[in-house]
Amino acid sequence: MNICVPPHRVRAFYESRLRSPLRANADGWAGAKSPFRQDHNASLSINLTHGGWRDHGTDESGDIFTFEMKLTGCDFATAKARILGEPTCDLPAAKAAPQNGQAGTRATVEALAQAKKLPLEFLRSFGLKNQSQGVFIPYRLADNSPACPRRCKRAALLPV
Repeated sequence: MNICVPPHRVRAFYESRLRSPLRANADGWAGAKSPFRQDHNASLSINLTHGGWRDHGTDESGDIFTFEMKLTGCDFATAKARILGEPTCDLPAAKAAPQNGQAGTRATVEALAQAKKLPLEFLRSFGLKNQSQGVFIPYRLADNSPACPRRCKRAALLPV
């Protein structure tokens, strides 16, 4: 999968994670101390155009997503959402659908508001609504236009 991250977002991401401004050379690479180990020299190279990185002390390398996953221990979907500025939803983990006639409770905006200790109207103001599959969470782009429907998430069944 090839996901394009704009250069301005690449720079902002790495500067926030490394907590220092980065200065690129003519080829678009910048040097920094590696956050993965005790590094006394700037042995981490970062390409501020495409987001690739290489730790010359350990000979590890990767893209911007592997950097975030290695640094924070998150999965790819979370890293992608953080880097691209997409909303993430940290609803309680989805449980398997009830079996053998067991009762289950459908996730609702009301239950989410209670679980997250947020006002119900606050969540509704973002367009969250109940649907037969669970809670519909609309995603919006930076210009506040709706994102494509494939990005919309629905909460699964909540335990009884």
